[in-house]
Amino acid sequence: MGERRSADNPKFTRNRYTTHMLKIDDDIASIIMSLLNYDMKTSYAVLGVQLSQIEHPYLAFQTTKMLGFAAGLNVPKVSIDYISEGYDFLKNLWPKLIPPICRWWQTNKGRERKELVKGTCGVITYVLPPPYNLIQGLVLIISVIVIKYGLDKICIHKTIQPPYP
Repeated sequence: MGERRSADNPKFTRNRYTTHMLKIDDDIASIIMSLLNYDMKTSYAVLGVQLSQIEHPYLAFQTTKMLGFAAGLNVPKVSIDYISEGYDFLKNLWPKLIPPICRWWQTNKGRERKELVKGTCGVITYVLPPPYNLIQGLVLIISVIVIKYGLDKICIHKTIQPPYP
């Protein structure tokens, strides 16, 4: 989980890194990492869109195309349904997710944001049930929400709920 990229480490290549059963492309990671610059509501909306794509792929694709998600994250209006879906999903996952993330963080404090996101992705893939743990965008979005909220708040102050959108 907390491994560093090096030439002698077969788990890492130039364009992707490996978590539990999942390879995450740097291109996708950089798009999702841009969520760190947006408010929590947008992060939950993008999470809700990812979840909708699992359950209703065609409908979610058409909706996201209309809203502009397919072109990027500069979306002026986001559906409250997507925000609610993202928040509800994370709220149910939160009690299972936070203890292992905090254990991981205890030995990885002081890392830069990108390394924290990559490390927490590894933890998240162990906690998420299939097929969710195989969807790189979903894993990354959850990681970004956790990092954006703050590992200090979560682990030191023992926050029991995810951040409200």
